[in-house]
This record gives sequence, structure tokens and C-alpha cells, in this order.
Amino acid sequence: MSRLLVIGCGGVASVAIRKCCMADSVVTDLMLASRTKKTCDELADKLNKSGTRTRVVTAAVNADDAGEVEKLIRSFRPDVVLNLALPYQDLAVMDACLACGVDYIDTANYECEDTDDPVWRAVYEKRCKEKGFTAYFDYSWQWAYREKFAKAENGKWVEVPAMSIKREYDFPEVGKKDMYLLHHEEIESLAENVPGVRRIRFFMTFGQSYLTHMECLRNVGMLSTTPVMYEGREIVPIQFLKALLPDPATLGPRTHGKTNIGCIFTGKKDGKDRKIYIYNVCDHQACYREVESQAISYTTGVPAMIAALLVATGKWTGKGVYNVEEFDPDPFMDALNAYGLPWVVDEDPVLVD
Repeated sequence: MSRLLVIGCGGVASVAIRKCCMADSVVTDLMLASRTKKTCDELADKLNKSGTRTRVVTAAVNADDAGEVEKLIRSFRPDVVLNLALPYQDLAVMDACLACGVDYIDTANYECEDTDDPVWRAVYEKRCKEKGFTAYFDYSWQWAYREKFAKAENGKWVEVPAMSIKREYDFPEVGKKDMYLLHHEEIESLAENVPGVRRIRFFMTFGQSYLTHMECLRNVGMLSTTPVMYEGREIVPIQFLKALLPDPATLGPRTHGKTNIGCIFTGKKDGKDRKIYIYNVCDHQACYREVESQAISYTTGVPAMIAALLVATGKWTGKGVYNVEEFDPDPFMDALNAYGLPWVVDEDPVLVD
């Protein structure tokens, strides 16, 4: 019996919210809050008519304003705050949760816009421990294009030019696709939290049309996080670009095909060499039929919703700041099977050189 506050009402948030209402024996009260309350109201109306036992209410909130978020938290009194707004707003929402002593979850590690200094995490780690509650950083998409990308090898970061390493891989149920080495926040946390890992790499597939568009946008500065002045006010180019792009929630009806997301592991178990590939295949149209979303939002929103359930029920708990790999994986993996992202284990996968 838990009260959950979800901040954000875009594509990923919509999936997480709908799935929370399917777990109405756990999430009894749910507040949807975003800058645009109308979007929350429309979704809440659908959910309240769907037969869910979860009581759904809405509110308007500016997630950049920690004081405003704190006021909302004190009014609704949630057990957990699930932040599905922009990653740039993470620390403002965390500040509000710290002030109220409420457990916090987000879906993309905060990126400092003006520095690579990770000192902010140490500060929040200390504050969370002092307050005695959990902050949980999930995994999700970052702003995905940088001048250089890194891979962790033998305890060191190796930088390579962007998009310079490409491999073709034959993905089960999807087929052969070109994939490129990228940076993603899992690499950083796994290298820190999993002892003995010698090599971690993250690959993602892209079509040539997408890459051409990204190169064009990079060349004209639209992927920059450095603020610029425009008509008397300061804007961040990549944030402005996001405002121009289609809302992922609108892409479901016209998105077809499947996604394949997984991890290939090599190492030793019981003294013997092992290699396994754990993956999930998700169908865009099946996702749309269930929650009116395409599979990209689905495969991000469902894990976030599961994390909220595990924190709310006390299966994941601690004093401090945590990443997903620091908690017991078994209830999480079981919940993936139960809530729409069943996984498969291939005991003899083709390895990526």
C-alpha cells in the first residue's frame, strides 16, 4: 500500500504511470505532476476510467524549482518520488526529496552542464546517508552524441573518436544491424561497482539517415549544452531541440518492428569459461496495444516502474545514493518477466570483437 508521485508525463512517464496502475495492489495512490497539467489530466482521466483501483490525481509543477517540488511533496505525502522529467532537473527534485525525507528514483544520471567533476554525487551520497533514505539512479538514454566516447578496459578509460567503432551483429528476431560504440552511464557505474570487470562496452544501433541528421545538427551547434543568447534570453541548444522534436508518446501508432536490448557476458563460473547473452525482444505494436506507446519508451518506463515498486515495498533499500547493480537483481529480473519485458538467455552467443 504505497503513495507514489511521478514527475513528468512524456512518453516514458506515460508507460511507467500506466504500468503502476496495473500494480494497483501496491500503488494505491498516484499523483501525476508536470509543467503542463493538461497532459496529466488527460492521462489521469483515462486511467480513472480503466478500472484500476489506484487513485490517480494530478498537479502542475516546475521541476526546475526545488521549493515548488518540495511544497508538492509535503502536500501529497508520497512514499516514493519517481522523477521522469529531464535529467537536468534531477538535482532540484533530489533537493526537494532530501528536504522532505522521501525516497527518490530517476532514470538518467545527472550530467553537470558546466563540469565533468563528479563531486556532486559525493555531496548527495553524504546528505542521503544523513537523512537515512534511498536515492536510486536508474539507467536510460542520455543526450547521445559527444565528440568522444569511452570504454572501460583494465581499470582505465579509453577514448575513441565518436562513431569510429562499428560492428554488425545479427540480433535475434531483429536481424543484422550496424551498431556503434557509445558512452552511456552504465559503463561508469558498472566499472565502479562490479569488482574485477576488465572490459565494459556499450553499443547501440543507428540507421544511416539518423546519423546524417545528427551530424548535420552537430555541425550547426544544435547538440551543444552551452547556453547561447537568443532574442534577449539564454537558451541551451539541445534543450531547445528537444522541444521541437515529436513527443515520443505520439510515435506509437506509426512505429513498427521490434527492439532487442541485452548484455553479453564472458568470464569464468565454477572455474570454467562461460559466455551468455541475456536479452529482451519488444514489439512496438504490442506495446502500443497495451499502453499506447512504442517499445523505446516501454523498455525505459517499465524498469523505472519496477524500481519504484521495489523501493516502495522495501525490497530495495539503503541509506545513500545507489545504482541498479548495487541492489539484489533477483526481484528485479523476476518483475521484468511479470510486467512485460521477459528475458531470454543464450548460452552460446556470437561475441563482439
